[in-house]
Amino acid sequence: MARVSIVLAAVELSLADFACMLQTRPLDFTNAADVGMLKSDQINGSSLAQCGKLWTGASVSGQDGGHKCHTSLMEDRALGGGKAPSMCLREYADAVSDAVRSAGSWPDCPSLSELWTTLPNNAARVGSPSCNICPGSSRPPSSSKLFVEVGANIGACTAQMLARPDVDMVVAWEPNPANLFYLTTTVLNNGYNSKIALFTSGLGDAPGTHAIYAEAGNAGNTVVDSPIHASRKPVGQIEIMTLDEAFMAGGEPPYIHLMKIDAQGFETKILRGGQKLLKSGAVNAVKFELAEDWLVGHGSSGAELFSVFGSNSFDIHAGGDQPALTREELRQIACPGQGLIRDFLAIYNPTKDTASSQIAC
Repeated sequence: MARVSIVLAAVELSLADFACMLQTRPLDFTNAADVGMLKSDQINGSSLAQCGKLWTGASVSGQDGGHKCHTSLMEDRALGGGKAPSMCLREYADAVSDAVRSAGSWPDCPSLSELWTTLPNNAARVGSPSCNICPGSSRPPSSSKLFVEVGANIGACTAQMLARPDVDMVVAWEPNPANLFYLTTTVLNNGYNSKIALFTSGLGDAPGTHAIYAEAGNAGNTVVDSPIHASRKPVGQIEIMTLDEAFMAGGEPPYIHLMKIDAQGFETKILRGGQKLLKSGAVNAVKFELAEDWLVGHGSSGAELFSVFGSNSFDIHAGGDQPALTREELRQIACPGQGLIRDFLAIYNPTKDTASSQIAC
């Protein structure tokens, strides 16, 4: 791995060391010493561009047009003995905030805790626990496994996993500035900022800048590039990075025990941007949503999404306690899949026959 020299108090840090430090203490860009670390004249070799997409953890990120928090405690049944977090929710009607306010949690989240504790721990597939990946995505040396959430929204699932004592690091992506206001407020109010690496960018198959659209009353339906079931007026522009940029910069990824992807039809592109990561075996399992209308709107399909997982040695399950679906069963689900919205679990299988994993309709 190429070294990057960062001078601070006469100490030279490698890019790997810098990544570890970000998890130990989030950077404070109001602090002159921290700002000095990132000056271009103190960096030799490659740049630290990824740092610009990482929330510093020092203050709230984003805003929602002057709206403030409605504070509500999360229900504690999925927290593994952890203290129930105080959630910053929208004070107006919105699907996720309304659900957490009335039921104490978002329906998609409790199953993540069950998967976290019941999935076999396959950390032995990862050769080294050292912090040798890009800034903001590495785990501290004490971390044994990561939870990763792509599309964190206001943090209903993220906060649940952060509250669990058996989760020592969460890596999350959320690009919507309004959602970020609620998510980062919750993280700060509960003192979770040392347990999370939060990217304020999106994920895709290649770096770039893209428009995002949102549905009124359901900010969880934040869609990249296309107004699918959303307002035709974009709510902003976001930067896109890839999973491989985040986790493979040092050549060897950390162990990701469980990943959740809910990206409104962008899932196929996100997975294609993480081919090295997926093939490495470092990702144990992925809970994902197949939403056919959104996939088609992005030029993809349920069949292609299943095929991408299969070609990277993942079996598809209807649930954590269900057997792997056969190729024919997957074909029947995906073809035709018009209007289908359904969650699945992909589990890495190093002995899978990838040659026969393509689903054709």
